Amino acid sequence: MTNYIVGFCFGVLLVLAAQKVVNKPDVLEVNAIKSQDLIDAYNRGHKDALRINPVGFELEQTCLELWANKQPVEE
Repeated sequence: MTNYIVGFCFGVLLVLAAQKVVNKPDVLEVNAIKSQDLIDAYNRGHKDALRINPVGFELEQTCLELWANKQPVEE
């Protein structure tokens, strides 16, 4: 009788495990991301990086680079 109970429990666990493997959910659906969404996100990020009040780090770095490139070089 014990063998039947153990076999039944093992069978139930095996069926449950098989259902998890067969019906695994997709983590990321590639078709859900559209190219226009990526472009909009890039443009919003670029706008935020170049804000002037408060000054963004990227804008500050760009201004520093422009200033440094215009400085005379001593040879």
